[in-house]
Amino acid sequence: MKNVKDMIEGHKVMERDYVAWTVMRNVGHLMERVRDRELAKYGINARQAGLLRHIKVLGDEATPAQIARTMFREPTSVSAIIIRMEKQGLVKRLKGGRKKNQVRVCLTEKGEKAFLDAAARESIKRIMSRLSEENRANLLEALLELRRSTLAEFLKDSRTPFPTDLIANLEKTSAPL
Repeated sequence: MKNVKDMIEGHKVMERDYVAWTVMRNVGHLMERVRDRELAKYGINARQAGLLRHIKVLGDEATPAQIARTMFREPTSVSAIIIRMEKQGLVKRLKGGRKKNQVRVCLTEKGEKAFLDAAARESIKRIMSRLSEENRANLLEALLELRRSTLAEFLKDSRTPFPTDLIANLEKTSAPL
């Protein structure tokens, strides 16, 4: 197996940062697929598990729009997932909230069970165990810095629908929502 230096040398056309970006995307995709396999026994996938977690964390503030903002996803994509999850009996959409036409999302009993089942994260533990504690800490720090710089780049577009309080909170914490 080639080491990183050999990979970079072998790709003279690509710069180091692009190779790193490509590897990050590949790793993320592969990790999500491994997680999907792990979660299949509970009848959910990694995206649904993430959405269940966001709903749980947001509590009464869990509206499709707020979930989309905290997940950095398009509202229509999140709404489509919520509709599918409602059909599976994992979540329930409730009318009325702060505004009359607002829809809140909450976990059903089945959704609560799936949330708890998904909390084990054994595949993540196995994958991350290949790194030393120091390397894990360094990786987390580097990824948080990349998230901050990516967010700054993303926010250059004034049409960005994400509230500044969410952005400020992400700057202060390492806890991913």
